[in-house]
Amino acid sequence: MATLVVHTQGTLVGARSRHLHLSPPGGKDLDLPLTTVDRLHLYGRCQVTTGALGLLARSGKDVAWFTRRGRLVARLANDPHHGVALRRAQYRLADDPAASLDLARRIVATKILNQRAVLLRAWRQRQVAADDPTLAALELASIKALEAADADLLRGLEGAAAARYFTAWAALLPQFPWTGRNRRPPRDPLNILLSLGYTLLTNECQSQAEAAGLDPWLGVLHGLRPGRAALALDLVEALRPVVVDRLILDLVTHGRIATDHFTTLPDSEPEDDPDEPGATPDDLPGNAPPADGLPPGTSLPRLTTDGFRKFLAAYERRMAHRAPDHDLADGLRPALESQIRDLCRNLRDGTPGAWTPYRLRT
Repeated sequence: MATLVVHTQGTLVGARSRHLHLSPPGGKDLDLPLTTVDRLHLYGRCQVTTGALGLLARSGKDVAWFTRRGRLVARLANDPHHGVALRRAQYRLADDPAASLDLARRIVATKILNQRAVLLRAWRQRQVAADDPTLAALELASIKALEAADADLLRGLEGAAAARYFTAWAALLPQFPWTGRNRRPPRDPLNILLSLGYTLLTNECQSQAEAAGLDPWLGVLHGLRPGRAALALDLVEALRPVVVDRLILDLVTHGRIATDHFTTLPDSEPEDDPDEPGATPDDLPGNAPPADGLPPGTSLPRLTTDGFRKFLAAYERRMAHRAPDHDLADGLRPALESQIRDLCRNLRDGTPGAWTPYRLRT
């Protein structure tokens, strides 16, 4: 089963018996058995009938609405009453500074080791010499992360390691210039792809965490902030390089995403629907206002409609793909589900320190 992504503007999703009925404007209608769909994601001006919503809700299927460029607007969530005991255990963990820091340390250390593994694999595949100083620096950073005395020092180590990693990572993609990681809004093609991919992965993790009965807004590495799903961000940290960074390497290296998939001209369709008052993009490409000191009127690149669709399709294929290359028998999406199940079990057992983030082999 997989994610049903509806991106063609004006499409109506209805219900016929145990099927979802898709009616795109000017196109051919399509019926999909509900058994083939895990979740429904609607982008932009796509609509779903109350009959389809009822069918999806009764079947426990996730439904999420996004702006056309990928900013989460709303989600249909199932009743989370089954997770009361689990959330109480999660709150106890958050109230234990030592246990929270221990878990945060292992999240950051594993993320850094996965970044190192992504670089090493990419250099091997391209049959180029590895940057041994960078590999050594990342390995040392992962060790220091496990010994960090407080959260501020841990975040500092994470930031320094990320700067070193992304410099080497971007060097593998000379098709696009790189001046460092930036966001809110992203200012160049690689940062646009990174922000989009990370947002898709975090949205998926948030949905699964909610379905499991966890509180997605309370994490151990990311602090409390209005509108930020801290636990979802914690859970995807170690998977960011494994899922998104490797996906971008593949797409750009093989020319599936290229310079002609970006433009600085306004797209033919607006970023947000007019009936979404006050909606503003944050970390994603689109008509975002200049930020972080950029002068007014600065033109920023954005993904074209075709580029956005290609990325969405490639992301879904990557999440559903099964290959020993990922050390996974079932694929990346089941790996994320397994991570969340393991965390739930450890919280219930009172052993959150036994939870292990996913690590990519080198």
